[in-house]
Amino acid sequence: MEHMGKDIEKILPITIIKGGIAVLCFIVLSVLIAIETEGISIIFIFFILGCFYGVGSIGLYSAILTRLNRHINRSYVVDAVSAGFLSFMPFAILALIADLVFDWSSVQVFISAGFMATGVAISMEMAKKGQIGKGTVFLSSGLGFLLSFLWTLGCHLLFSLFQAIN
Repeated sequence: MEHMGKDIEKILPITIIKGGIAVLCFIVLSVLIAIETEGISIIFIFFILGCFYGVGSIGLYSAILTRLNRHINRSYVVDAVSAGFLSFMPFAILALIADLVFDWSSVQVFISAGFMATGVAISMEMAKKGQIGKGTVFLSSGLGFLLSFLWTLGCHLLFSLFQAIN
């Protein structure tokens, strides 16, 4: 048991860094969407949206998977979720290249693909931590789909609201 406490002390700073990188990816993707669609006037709103959605997504995955996998220490679950969300990084980089270099409007596609890849990556990270609970793979993938859908719907509603105000 004492050994487990030392492992958790080692995991925490790395988990915070992984989560921070994931949130930064959300911010980059959010700002790209704002620039593509509305321009400079809405960037701050989408910057805040990216922060909240990134932190909220990591928190939601962590809470649900901790509940489902009670036999695994919560710190290990949070670390697995943070590591899984690192799979968003290639999608953020590809979205940046597509938007800035090729002038393609495809950020939403990269976000959706990123969420689905993240669901699978979290399942793989959970498997590394120990025996995963029944349904973890399906739940992680389903959550990826749900979060992708909510992101797309939320962006559409936010743009509609912004256009109605202006």
